[in-house]
Amino acid sequence: MASLAVGGAHSTPLFIAEAEKAVKGGRGEEKAIKEAAEVAGATVEPPSDVHGSADFRRRMVKVLTVRALREAWQK
Repeated sequence: MASLAVGGAHSTPLFIAEAEKAVKGGRGEEKAIKEAAEVAGATVEPPSDVHGSADFRRRMVKVLTVRALREAWQK
């Protein structure tokens, strides 16, 4: 089972239960991982500031979600 929590891309750390549902019961299929990443990116509501725009932070949430789930499935 996988759980996903995001910090730094939302006003508070955020647990994203819908992303968990996307990969639950799977075996690390790329389609499920990408679906979880899309859900995560759509769920966060990041602020724009000097460190990055809201759009950039949403994209980074997607990228980092894919990386983290791939690594988790390899272990």
